[in-house]
Order: sequence, then structure tokens, then C-alpha cells
Amino acid sequence: MKKLIITNLYKPYARGGAERVVEQQVDSEIKQGNEVVVFTARPWTASSLFPRCDHPRKVPLPFREGAGEGNGNPTQPPLEKGRRSTTDAQPLRPTPYTPHPRIYHVFPLNIFYYPNDHKKHPVVRALWHIIDTLSLHTFLATVHVIHKEKPDVVHTHNLKGIGFLIPLAIKLTGRAHIHTLHDLQLITPSGLMMIGEEDHWQHTGIITRVYRFITRTLFGSPVEIISPSQWLADEHTKHGFFKKSKHKVICNTPHPIFAQQAQRHSERSGVKRNAVEESRGEAHEASSAVPLPIREGAGEGNNNPTRPPLEKGRRSSVDTLQKPTIYIYAGQLEPHKGIIKLLEEFKTKQNAYLHLFGDGSLLQLAKETSQKHPHIKTHGPVTREVLAHNLAHGDIFVYPSLVYENCPMAILEAQAVGLEIDAPQCGGIIELLES
Repeated sequence: MKKLIITNLYKPYARGGAERVVEQQVDSEIKQGNEVVVFTARPWTASSLFPRCDHPRKVPLPFREGAGEGNGNPTQPPLEKGRRSTTDAQPLRPTPYTPHPRIYHVFPLNIFYYPNDHKKHPVVRALWHIIDTLSLHTFLATVHVIHKEKPDVVHTHNLKGIGFLIPLAIKLTGRAHIHTLHDLQLITPSGLMMIGEEDHWQHTGIITRVYRFITRTLFGSPVEIISPSQWLADEHTKHGFFKKSKHKVICNTPHPIFAQQAQRHSERSGVKRNAVEESRGEAHEASSAVPLPIREGAGEGNNNPTRPPLEKGRRSSVDTLQKPTIYIYAGQLEPHKGIIKLLEEFKTKQNAYLHLFGDGSLLQLAKETSQKHPHIKTHGPVTREVLAHNLAHGDIFVYPSLVYENCPMAILEAQAVGLEIDAPQCGGIIELLES
């Protein structure tokens, strides 16, 4: 089966959990033997208005025709008759090859690129929303990609930033359409609803009602609607979306590396100190000459290879010290995520460390705060492997979002490594904490 996946952001321009969900879907489809094509937006370049395809890297095949008759190298003369090449002495092993999706990038014709919206004036953003909702440019680009690739199924994710006319293009080309919900961007223009402001004019005013009517009409009823939480599915049903579609609630799943890292950490703790472990050691160095990494079997020995083990039943003096609590946040560093309030709270918090992982408009503020308050560590964006390794050494995952959340991937990843979760009890988060 051939699938076309359409999303507003995709690596290397991804910035949040929704993009990680799309990335995992692409990997899963490929493992199932499906052919995958991705259509997504990108920043402006001189040639980005027309969808361009990035083909997967070509891997040379290890098999050579005429093996044994020559050396298989066109740059060298053939071997004498009856003489064997040294490379023919051993059978060739197949080169492992992981298929990649074909990726079409396009810059949606608009006044700025979607991830830069937080830098713009509200009036400019309003104009951008109008153009994005009725973007004829991405409508035609979508029709072009569908006609060229001829997919069996088109699976859409977040479309804000690449155009809401895309579902209409899919319908006109006669392809089966599946859509996955990630937030409230079809219900309210910003896609964000502050907790306690459900009746604010931004969500109930005439402009929002008109916007909702347009998005509801353009999307119609795809064959199937997938929602990661029952709460998000109910919100769209309440506002009249997808009346004829088949609905499924399928919770997001974290990458297996997080569960693997938790198991690895439980089997051998403190083998390699990372950023989170170092902060735990720093706290004890301030009150003791012996640095204290995370240890297993505290109280049974002094965990110092340069000293003899303690007698059975005797406790080391460093074990009587109260270990600092390690708090971790991973996600977008944006105001609606509650980052400003979180930083203010931890400026005066005692015997605790806060580690921030992620990128966003508040990254510089977080770095400046870290310079003044050493117990607040800002690491910026990191790879999935680095994040998993650090999560496994934390105590509490804090997620102070000020808006209704659907099914935050960050919380699922923290749960996979066994962290305690501190998050608001609302929206789809309730379903995660109760599961």
C-alpha cells in the first residue's frame, strides 16, 4: 500500500510532540512494508514555491554481475581468464539498507513561515490565518503531488501552516482520507484554549464561529478520524465536526528507547554520569567532600571504589544527607506552557534541581535564568536518545501547561521511564494519569 502523509511540520523543522507522532507513524508504515510519501512545509527559499521531492539516499548494491570473471570494478581492467579476484574469495554479504520516505517540501505562499508566528503582531497573524485557511497555492501543490504519486490513502495531521484547502483537494482527487487530531486548531484559530478561559471571546466570538464553520465545511467527513484522547474527540463532536466519519481513539505511544533506557538504568545505575546526574552530585559537593551520584543499595556501602566497603548494617555519612529532588521539563519553551511561572517558582525552591529540555521563544530567558540560578539547568533542544538517558535519572517530570492539552508525548515519554508526573488535571492529561 502507498500512503501519502501530509503534515505542517516534519524533521528537520519539527518542534513538538505532534511531529514526533508523525515521525513514528512514518517509521511504522515503512516497517510494515508500505511505501510512504511525506508532503510538508518548509522555510522560504528561492525554489520552494513548487513542491520538490527529496529522494532517499541511493545505497550501492553489494551484488556485482560477472563475479569471478573480473574484479567488478569498471575503473580497472578485467582480470586474466581463469584468475580470481581477491574479493571473490569470500561471498558478499548484503549491505543493510533502511528505506526512507520520499519527502516533498513546499513553502506555502504566505507572509511568513508558520513556526515564526509568535514573533508577529496580532494584526499580521490575523491576515496570515486568512491566507492559510484559503490557500489556493497549497491546494494546487497537493493536487500535483497526489496525481504524481497516486497514493492509495492520504493521511493528514496538523494542517495549520500548510493550508486548510488540502482536505478539499484530497476529496476532489478521489483518494481515501484519514485525519489525525492533535489539538484544537480546527475549533479556535490559535489552536490553544487557556484553562479557565473557555468562554473568552476568542473562542466564542463571531470571528471564531465563522472560522469554525469554514474549517468544518472544508474538512467534511474523512473516512476515519483518529484522536489520541477521548476528550479531544468529544470537543470536535460537540462543535459539529466529522458527523459521518468513523471515529477511533488511539493513544500516542512513546518511542521504545524510553522504556529501554529505564530498564538499562535499573540494571546498572550511574555507569555514565549525564547532565541530570551531575546536578545531583553538585548538591552534595556543596555540603560534603564526597560527590554523590545516583546509587543502588545506598546504606550497604559507601559506593566509593577508593575506600573499603562499610561493615554490614553501618550507614555512610553521605547517605544521611538528603538528596536533592530532580525535576525535569521537556517540551516547547513557550509562554502557554507555563515556563515563566515555572522559572519563577524554582528561583527560590530549596534542595531541588530543574532541568529544561527543548526549544522555543523563551529559550534565551531560560538560559539567562540558569546563569543566575545554578540549580536551574537549561539544555536546549537535544536528541531523543539524550533526552531518554536524562529522563531515566530524574525524580519528577513537571508539565505546567496553562492550556488544555490533548495527549502530550512528553508525559508519555516520562511515564515510560517511570517518573512521577506533576501536571494540570484537565483535558486529555487526565486520561493519561488515570491509565
